[in-house]
Amino acid sequence: MLRLHNRKRNHLEKPTKKTDGYTLAGHHADIVRKQLESGTQPLFPKTFVSLPIKKYLGPEFFQYSWLRFKAWAQVFASNLVLKWQSADTTFGRAKWKMNKSRIPPTAQALYRDLLEAFAAGDVATIEKVATPAFGKKYIHAIQKRKPGENMSFEIEFTKGWWYPRLMSYMATNVSPADDLLMGEQAVVAISSIQRLHKGDDVKEQRVLEYVVVRREFRRGAYLPVSEWRIWQTTKPTTLEAWNEAEASFNERLLQQFGSEIGHKKSTEEKKAKA
Repeated sequence: MLRLHNRKRNHLEKPTKKTDGYTLAGHHADIVRKQLESGTQPLFPKTFVSLPIKKYLGPEFFQYSWLRFKAWAQVFASNLVLKWQSADTTFGRAKWKMNKSRIPPTAQALYRDLLEAFAAGDVATIEKVATPAFGKKYIHAIQKRKPGENMSFEIEFTKGWWYPRLMSYMATNVSPADDLLMGEQAVVAISSIQRLHKGDDVKEQRVLEYVVVRREFRRGAYLPVSEWRIWQTTKPTTLEAWNEAEASFNERLLQQFGSEIGHKKSTEEKKAKA
């Protein structure tokens, strides 16, 4: 399920007094909880947002196409297993519904609400549709406005079957302390023409944004426990960025497995000497 933490963690616990209740695993879980609340948790590992095909035509075409297919296959298999696990019986109906067709219009509506709230100085709406980490830059910009400064905003979304488009969808465990808490992450490409009116000045730009939205659900009932919110914006995955992310991901795995193997070896040696 593209999970980094799918093994027993008893060896990570730091022996301390019972009164303080501190463990290394518990400390890590607390960090993850704060990341989820603030929206600072990074993109899920293996997130792949494809470049437009014209951007990778050339010598890297076959290598990039293969990586794109491999990333899609891994996520597809992971989602398929999760869907199968959500059924009460082997051949029963799955409880978990991805409803991927609903995600692009939902993300686009959130994006519109965010930009219109920014122009109107509506902090409450920004806090509702975006995570604290992502929304703070808009709130800070509002707070820096001059008193009496008026702004209005227009957004015209590109119509057609191409946008808004779901570029990536993943679901995985998001907390090492709670195996039942799952996260859904989607990247949606949104194309628009934006006009910002500030007094007599009008600024117009054509924008293509890759908007990341997230929410959580729980295994068992497989129902959402939070609403979709804008987590961040991102960029398409380049070959260089993918290789760097893979190297970093593999390094973290080696560190975790190395720590576990080293602990087990030390424990076995102590038992043998005893």
